[in-house]
Amino acid sequence: PLVLAKNLPQMHTGKQLKGRGIVDRACREMTMEATTDELLRPIIDGEQYENLRSLTFRIGPRVRIPKIITTA
Repeated sequence: PLVLAKNLPQMHTGKQLKGRGIVDRACREMTMEATTDELLRPIIDGEQYENLRSLTFRIGPRVRIPKIITTA
């Protein structure tokens, strides 16, 4: 937790995180796994999920959103 607290300025400005045990690079998949008896309780988009042993995030398909330009 202390390493993450020290990296708050880097997180805020979008710079690379620094510290022992931190890997900060682009990826297509990320897996988090509980390594102790305490299970994960992540909050994703404001919704809390309880008692997860592992959680995997993958980059989904790109969604094109049309831009509507109106003239006054």
